[in-house]
Amino acid sequence: MKHDTRGLKTIAFILGIILFFQAILGIANYFLSPNIEIDINPTSYEIEESSKPIEHLWTRNDISSFYFSKGAVMIDSTETDIYFLGRLAEENPIQGISLIKFNLLTGEIVWRIIRSARFREPMATGLTVKSDQILMSFRGTTSISGETLNGAAKLRAYDTDGDTLWSRRIPGARSITTMAAINDTISVDGSSSSNYYMLDANNGKIVNTTPKDDGNFIWFIDGNIKYEQIDSFSLQAVDTTTDTIIWQNLIDELIYVPPLLSDNYIIIRTREARSLGTTIALNQKTGEIVWEHSNILSNVVVDQQIVYFLTEDMQLIGADIHTGDVLVSASFSPNEAVDSVNNVYQIAAEDGKVVIYFGGTHQLSAYDFSATEDTQSVP
Repeated sequence: MKHDTRGLKTIAFILGIILFFQAILGIANYFLSPNIEIDINPTSYEIEESSKPIEHLWTRNDISSFYFSKGAVMIDSTETDIYFLGRLAEENPIQGISLIKFNLLTGEIVWRIIRSARFREPMATGLTVKSDQILMSFRGTTSISGETLNGAAKLRAYDTDGDTLWSRRIPGARSITTMAAINDTISVDGSSSSNYYMLDANNGKIVNTTPKDDGNFIWFIDGNIKYEQIDSFSLQAVDTTTDTIIWQNLIDELIYVPPLLSDNYIIIRTREARSLGTTIALNQKTGEIVWEHSNILSNVVVDQQIVYFLTEDMQLIGADIHTGDVLVSASFSPNEAVDSVNNVYQIAAEDGKVVIYFGGTHQLSAYDFSATEDTQSVP
C-alpha cells in the first residue's frame, strides 16, 4: 500500500523555512548590533604594584561582553554576589546575552538567565542592581513610530533568585540610552521616544512623564529636591515645592552614564561608557565641584566612602569621596587597554572587594582591598 507523503513533506518544508529565517534573524541580531566586543591581541592582566596589600580572590578567563548603549553599565554587585551582562566566551554568539550571577568570594556561577538571539528575543542593553532587585534594559524588536508600546524597548526587574518581578515597555523607545535607579525610582531616557520617563522601582509603573521638547531629564528625587539634567552638559537641583532652582552647574563634558548618590555627593562619570571620561564629585547641596579625576576608562563605583575607577593606563584608583585624594591604588600589567573603544572595561565593588572585567581578554578578576599582610596574595 502506497502512502501519500506530500502532506508530511509540506510540513517539513515549512518548518525548515521557519528555522532558516529564525537563524538568519539571530545572526543579524548579533552581527548588526553595534560595538560588539572585538578580540585584539588578547592577553591577561596582573597586578604589578599596589599601594597596600591586596588579596587576589579569583580569576575567570571565560567571560565575554560588549558595549550596548552610551550609558551602559554591564556589572554590578550586592553584599555577596556579582551580576554581569554577557556570556561565556566559548559559546556561540547566537546564544545571545545572559544575566549571570557570580559568587563574590569564589567566582562560581550561581545562576544564569540565558536569552537566545535565535528566536528574536530582545537584546539586553544595560544592568543596574538595587538591594533586592536586578534591573535590565532591552532593545525594542521592531521599528518604532510615535509613542507606541508595540515592539518598544523595555525594562525588567528580577529578584536575587532570577525570578521576574515586573516588566515595563517604554513608549516610543527603540532602545534605552540611560537608566538611573536611585532611591525608589528609575529614570529612563529612551532613544526615539518623545518623553523622559520615571518609574516606580517597586512595580515598574510610570510615575512621571516629561516631554523632551520643553522638559529636563530627572536623574532622581531626594526628598523635595529633584536633580535633573538641563542639557547634555548641565545639571541643576530644583525645589519641587516652590519650583525654585537651588543650584546649576555646567559640566564641560557630555553625561550619559547614570550618576551615583552617596554621602551627600553626586558622583558623575562623563562621556559615553566606551570613551575616556572624567570622574567628578559634586556637593549635593550646593552643586559645587569638590574634586575630579580625568582619563577614566571604566565606570565608577562607590564602596565604603571610596570611589573606585580604572584609568587609561590601567591603574585601579580608590579615591576618598570627600576629597578625591587617592587612598589606594593598583597598577596592572600590561599598562594599556586592549582596544578600549570596542572592548568593555568595567568594575564593581562591595565591602572592600573589587571585581574588574578586562574587556577583550575575557578576564574577570576579584581582589580584596581590605586584606592584611598575612592574607596578601597577588598574581
